[in-house]
Amino acid sequence: MKRKLIDVARRAGVGHATVDRVLNERGGVRPETAKRVLDAARDLGFDRKLPTLYRQGLRFEVLLGRRQMPLCARLSDAIVRFGRPFKDIVAIERTFVDETRPELVAEAILKSRGNALVVYGQDHELIIDAIAEVTSAGKPVVTIVSDVPSAPRLSYVGIDHYKAGRCAAFFLAKMAGEGSIVLLCSSLYYRAEAERISGCRDGMADHADR
Repeated sequence: MKRKLIDVARRAGVGHATVDRVLNERGGVRPETAKRVLDAARDLGFDRKLPTLYRQGLRFEVLLGRRQMPLCARLSDAIVRFGRPFKDIVAIERTFVDETRPELVAEAILKSRGNALVVYGQDHELIIDAIAEVTSAGKPVVTIVSDVPSAPRLSYVGIDHYKAGRCAAFFLAKMAGEGSIVLLCSSLYYRAEAERISGCRDGMADHADR
């Protein structure tokens, strides 16, 4: 497969990464360039179903975390799957960014060429400022999985993590018996993790003696 992608790239006069973005519908490629890639793939008899050339003006960009994260991989697959019925009228770009580095997420927000943004990231001042800047220019931003409520985002899509933490505390209190419980998370900059810890701590205080 890699060999064929290189052949398409050479014939279209573009880089291997551009071919990958076009054929896997990741967006971020100018329509005229995408057409060259698709034409080259057809000329070479590429043995797979090729995407339809996007011709409309509406473009959404989804900023996800690192590709190797199972959560982000599942989100990416879901975005592709549920976006297929609308692919002729809406282009959905998926951009993978190291979510542990808020400066990179903020940079990706500011550089986005999409008409709207969906963002997974930390509740960090750099990301808050970046969201504020693009929304002030009229670009709506929706946060997913972990909210950034201090930013002027349009909406948040995800579960109530505080309640999820309280739910976990209920079952922990029933199973743990006597002894200490250690709650772990990757970073409290993620509102999702901070709220789960808070909910679990409050829930344990309510249920531990019952």
